[in-house]
Amino acid sequence: EQGKFCYLAEPLACFRIHDDQQTKKNVRNLVHVEEMITLLAEYGSRPYLTVGPLTRRFLLYNQLFRIWKAYKNNLMDREAALARISCHATNWQFLALIPLYKIINPIWKLCACWLPKNY
Repeated sequence: EQGKFCYLAEPLACFRIHDDQQTKKNVRNLVHVEEMITLLAEYGSRPYLTVGPLTRRFLLYNQLFRIWKAYKNNLMDREAALARISCHATNWQFLALIPLYKIINPIWKLCACWLPKNY
């Protein structure tokens, strides 16, 4: 959280890509979704971030919807998806908000294209 930031335009590392690498396993198991939820919980309300409570809720719901999408794509069963979602929201709240999310998400993406990159 503290210190200086510097951007270097040169590659600093390289990675081999293969089917058995841990990153691919983590993506299959949605570890990245859980990590994003944890980051939102730990850092989302920090005073130096200009992210309001409504935006934080949308970002959380967006991650929960990724879990739901995994169920819809047959990557997990319904009970497992709802169990993971219920750690962060009640199932009825999550399911009731799906139609609203499907309306807001494309608008959100359009707005993100128009915002300056350093906001």
